[in-house]
Amino acid sequence: MSEPIRLGGVPEHVNLPWHQALAGDGFPDAGIQWTDMPGGTGQMMQALADGELDAAVVLTEGAIAAIVGGAPARVVRVFVTSPLHWGVHVAGGSALTEDALGPEHRFAVSRLGSGSHLMAHVLADRLGFEVDDDRFVVVGDVDGARAALANDEADVFLWDRFMTAPLVDRGEFARIGVQPTPWPAFVIAVHEDLLAGGRSVEVANLLAAAAEAADAFVDQDVDDAVAQIIDAYGLAEADARAWLDLIEYDEGEPVDEDDFVEIAEQLAELGLIDEAPEPDDLVFPL
Repeated sequence: MSEPIRLGGVPEHVNLPWHQALAGDGFPDAGIQWTDMPGGTGQMMQALADGELDAAVVLTEGAIAAIVGGAPARVVRVFVTSPLHWGVHVAGGSALTEDALGPEHRFAVSRLGSGSHLMAHVLADRLGFEVDDDRFVVVGDVDGARAALANDEADVFLWDRFMTAPLVDRGEFARIGVQPTPWPAFVIAVHEDLLAGGRSVEVANLLAAAAEAADAFVDQDVDDAVAQIIDAYGLAEADARAWLDLIEYDEGEPVDEDDFVEIAEQLAELGLIDEAPEPDDLVFPL
């Protein structure tokens, strides 16, 4: 029997369908070993490179940047087709506004190459300035960002606006803006050794089960889904409902190579990667 597929993902509501399937019979033959990765996409792509994970549910921009940078992985499927809405956060009580952000401000990021790092560049581009490398403060995760903002070690932090909503509600963070991704939010990246080692059928079965679990989650009674989100992640009811209104999971369609090359070209235009790779170097349609 094959070894379990070691799968990582952030401990956030977007991955609730995986946990529900794992708790039931959604993956009866897949042999999944799930690991929560609070450090986000940068942590997971490094874990893939280090051979600690076989697959990961990661942010699109972070996956592409890591693969272009040499991570031995390929994007095999889109998981969430809707954009991620990044909250632009400052310490509670700060007078800083989004319009006042500039190159002098320090951005807390989970890791270099993470979504919080890359989206800081996207935000800065929209606001008309560039962020120098010495303006990034690596904090590891949300708890690190909380400490950095509270201790005046960083000025701004970008993270999923719904996951940080409890911190905003109690005044620890203030949300001064929202920056949506201009591409689908989450993809599934798989180590190239797994794809080349004759286990692509197992991976395809995993992807089909994940799409089915996501479909069941969003198609259930809204009140039930809201209650599950609140129970698992502590969101306020209004935030849970707002997130459900925005989320769109992929229905299990093969990844479109042209779409991902186009996203890579956007990242190259922002200076986040050197150039867009060839499709075969980026995606592995299943």
